[in-house]
Amino acid sequence: MANEDPKKILLVDDEETFLLATADLLKLNGFEIEKAHNAEDALELIISSHFDLIISDIKMPGNIDLNFIRETRKIRKNVSIILITGYPELRTAIEGIELSVGAYLVKPLEFKDLLFHIKKVLDKEKLIQQIKN
Repeated sequence: MANEDPKKILLVDDEETFLLATADLLKLNGFEIEKAHNAEDALELIISSHFDLIISDIKMPGNIDLNFIRETRKIRKNVSIILITGYPELRTAIEGIELSVGAYLVKPLEFKDLLFHIKKVLDKEKLIQQIKN
């Protein structure tokens, strides 16, 4: 990420250990991180700030049937999103595809796998922006 501003990521998860550990590791890898413990707090941050990527848990307060992702799309239609869940379901995977999420990952996950998907999603967004310009 040399010669570029650090990418700003919103990390949303009600599981404190995952939230803090992942945020610390992402910071060590050059990302700027904001954290939220629930959908309501995350939506407030999305309204007030720009994010290059949102990484969100599925099962958490305020995110019934991916409502948080639907609301996010109303506010920031084109923001990149990665969903993470400890409870994978075909229904939420399909809904994620319909909501244009960049990746659907299952906990527990290796940090290197998360980094791979972050890079993939951000590279795709960069390419889209280059094509638009």
